[in-house]
Order: sequence, then C-alpha cells, then structure tokens
Amino acid sequence: MDGPTAKTQRLFLALWPDAPCSHAIADLVQQMDLPAGAAVYAPQDWHVTLHFLGSVGADRMPDLESLDVTMSPVTVTLDQLWLWPRGLLVLAASVVPEELSELHARLEQRLKAMGLKTQEEAYRPHLTLARKVGQPRLPDRIPHIQFIADRFALVASTGHAPQRYQCVRWLGARESGE
Repeated sequence: MDGPTAKTQRLFLALWPDAPCSHAIADLVQQMDLPAGAAVYAPQDWHVTLHFLGSVGADRMPDLESLDVTMSPVTVTLDQLWLWPRGLLVLAASVVPEELSELHARLEQRLKAMGLKTQEEAYRPHLTLARKVGQPRLPDRIPHIQFIADRFALVASTGHAPQRYQCVRWLGARESGE
C-alpha cells in the first residue's frame, strides 16, 4: 500500500518558526504576485523539515514520541527563494548552521538505529510557501528572516487543508547547562 492507512501516519521531524518569523514570512508572501491556482500554505503549516519519515506504523509511535536526541538553540536564517520542480516555492537557508547540521546528523543516526529510512540527498533547510506556483513574480529583495529553534516536533500530515500538519509531540529539549 502506498498511502497511509488507519494503522499508519505520514510523519516527519521539523522545526517551527516563531511568531515574529511567521509575520515576516507572511509579509514576504504578500509581496509576491502568485498565479491564480497556486496552493499557498497557511502560516500554521510553515515548518523547516529535519527528516521526512513517510508512512510509519502505529507500533513505532512510542519510540518516536520518546526520541532521545537533544538540541542546543540554533538560529535558522531563511534568505533565498527557490522555485523547485513541479511549481514548489520555498524559502530556503543559503547556509546550514553547524548546530543544525549536527542535529540533522544525530537524528539521522538515531532514526537509522530504530530501523527507519531517511532521505539520502544533502540536507537543504527550507520552508514551503506554496505549491502549483508556475512562474511567480518574486520581490526584488529577499529579507533575511531568522528564528531561533530550541526544540523540534514530531509532526503528522493530515492530508488536507486548512491545516495540513499537526504536531504530535515536541522533542529535543534544551541540553542541560544551556
């Protein structure tokens, strides 16, 4: 079976931007002239994926909900607009902070130890703004939009708008001594 069933959920691990970051992103989106038919993501769905897990069985949930990977706060700077194949418009980080790269690697190691698959391509932190975009008119200047992440979320896909994603559990509590 390709899609999720009642016994599986489509899951991923992600960072969530804070309110000031979300407001800055909303301002940026308003500056764009997106074509009719573009599927613009709602602010409550904006996230930076750490690892996409795909359809995961309910029997794996206790392990994922108690994932023991901690993190130190990391500043994520989103400063580039990219139009990916199939009309996917993303706000991306031109530089991956060392702390974020290390968190990604530690999570990958832990997920693989749990027998879960991870994506093989290089990690490119990004936030999806819209799908089915075509050829948008983009702003002349892209602001550097930053947020500080001090935890990550285990997230389930609902499969439909108005809220495409739902936080299952917050993880990655700040390391002691911080």
